[in-house]
Amino acid sequence: MFVGQVPRSMDEVDLKKMFEEFGRVHSINVLRDKVSGASKGCCFVTFYTRKAALQAQDALHNVKTLNGMHHPIQMKPADSENRNGKSHPIRSRFNFTRFATRIKRPKIILVTSPRNRQE
Repeated sequence: MFVGQVPRSMDEVDLKKMFEEFGRVHSINVLRDKVSGASKGCCFVTFYTRKAALQAQDALHNVKTLNGMHHPIQMKPADSENRNGKSHPIRSRFNFTRFATRIKRPKIILVTSPRNRQE
């Protein structure tokens, strides 16, 4: 899930504490400036279950405003997922089977030569 409107003072540990209320957190990645290393005020959070992610979204998105922020948290599915559980076949790193079934197989054309060609 993409999470916006996060105070720049919050780090991964602080965010994990907040999100674990909804379920086990697999990973949190705070987006940071490449040069200074300062937080950009947003992050990606991955939960172990879809249910936990949706519970967090329902409880936080446009509802909770964190200290030091003027707008409520924005929490939306990241690009590789959406609310109905379908993911883009190319963007999802772990969705190889769905992608493989969508690949069109080439048609095989058999070319035969006449066996007994009379001239």
